[in-house]
Amino acid sequence: MSRENKRKRYSVVVEGNGKIEHSVIIAESVDIMYWQVHKLYGHLLKDENGKDIGNVSFKESALT
Repeated sequence: MSRENKRKRYSVVVEGNGKIEHSVIIAESVDIMYWQVHKLYGHLLKDENGKDIGNVSFKESALT
């Protein structure tokens, strides 16, 4: 199986700090997708005290 067949497309919606961000992330697993979301949108997911305030929802689909 090739690498492309293992990866999936995640349509992600990140809500936090009064903002909504839509993104598409290509990753091999849900864990890697969440890592990328936190890397890109971590500022929306936590407040200045470090409390979790955001919400992440996603839809997974196969790459074609």
